[in-house]
Amino acid sequence: MNTIFRNSQHFDRCRKILKQMRSSDCYHTVIAYLFTLDDVCYQHFADLFDLESDAILGENALSLSWQTDTSRKTTRLAFNLWNSFEDGIYSSVDAIFSCEYAPFFWEAIKLRFPEYTKGE
Repeated sequence: MNTIFRNSQHFDRCRKILKQMRSSDCYHTVIAYLFTLDDVCYQHFADLFDLESDAILGENALSLSWQTDTSRKTTRLAFNLWNSFEDGIYSSVDAIFSCEYAPFFWEAIKLRFPEYTKGE
């Protein structure tokens, strides 16, 4: 699959994070892809994903003071693709996809579900 990256920095960051993760399966690839897409999420990666315990840090992540509108959308999608995380607030598709990252969000879905998005 030819994954579309926002720019070369996004590509480089994603590879760097993936090398630090326990696995390069579809779940980890999506986390690395999305949290390196958004500059704010990348700067606060440790607030969103714990590499040591190999887990998302979802409980309070959306209410952290550094979160922006776009980084919250990125976080929601990443958490939903990790384990169907549901925060109950603005988790609908239109609430997540209504931003400039929408084409890259679609790429993340293709990374998470390659068996259903072949030929895309």
